[in-house]
Amino acid sequence: MEELYSNGTWNLIGISKSDIPETLVGILAENKKCKEVLEVIIETISYCSIYRPIANKFASMGVLKDLVLLISENNDFRSEFVKSSIDAIWNIIEVGGSFVTQTMATEAEVVYALRTIFEKVLEEGYKLDDKAFRNELSILINYVAICQDSHWYFLDRE
Repeated sequence: MEELYSNGTWNLIGISKSDIPETLVGILAENKKCKEVLEVIIETISYCSIYRPIANKFASMGVLKDLVLLISENNDFRSEFVKSSIDAIWNIIEVGGSFVTQTMATEAEVVYALRTIFEKVLEEGYKLDDKAFRNELSILINYVAICQDSHWYFLDRE
């Protein structure tokens, strides 16, 4: 997998040199109401993120913030939409590494949204899948908390 992350495939290299990542992010930002379109875009982002240059490009364009905000705005944290969004987040983090988590940590909206999602899962979650999602959120919050820039947002009560 590390070779795929670093070297990619012919198609992934072509995608990284094109405007496709920017277009996907633009569509994601514009279509917040249409779940069907969002699901396809998120799946595409997730699949393209297995190549490090694309994952880093997505991170620098703020996709992680957009995905976290989409999850927090969703009323049902058990939905397939939330699962595909969290998978895309993890793909980008796994491939991008610490650079990616630092881009997330500098955004106040990300920390506040993660806190909102986590509190909702703690209050309403009782199934085994809910516990797994809670654990994924805990790890994600820890990655964000590692960055010193995020500490103020965790301490802010408003």
